[in-house]
Amino acid sequence: MARIYIDSYCYGNPGPGAWAYRIFYPEEIKPVTSFGKEYYTTNNRAELMALVNALKVVQSPDPITVFTGNTYIIKLVEKNNWVKIRKNLDLIDELKDLLSRKSVSFQLVDIETDDILYAVKMLAKKVADGA
Repeated sequence: MARIYIDSYCYGNPGPGAWAYRIFYPEEIKPVTSFGKEYYTTNNRAELMALVNALKVVQSPDPITVFTGNTYIIKLVEKNNWVKIRKNLDLIDELKDLLSRKSVSFQLVDIETDDILYAVKMLAKKVADGA
């Protein structure tokens, strides 16, 4: 089972920001890490970008667990709350497609107590600092 940690950082909301993810595969020693920056984004959009980009990378049919500190993501996917969405429709459509083809569960974690999520947040902040 792959474990994905996602986070984002935004200066202002909206404003310049970045996203990052770290993927742990059971058979790999070193995690897969990636990030991106946006010159004008929101926290939720950046978090969605991290999630969509990470899910694209995982090709295994095995279950995936996503760890996030973002309640927007949790509420969106766990409550299947797609109807009320009015923003980020491009990413939402892509996410829905990815979720329909993968077995994904989500876990809300506290960034203050999860070292991996904290490291991913700090990576996104570092990237945003250069945005």
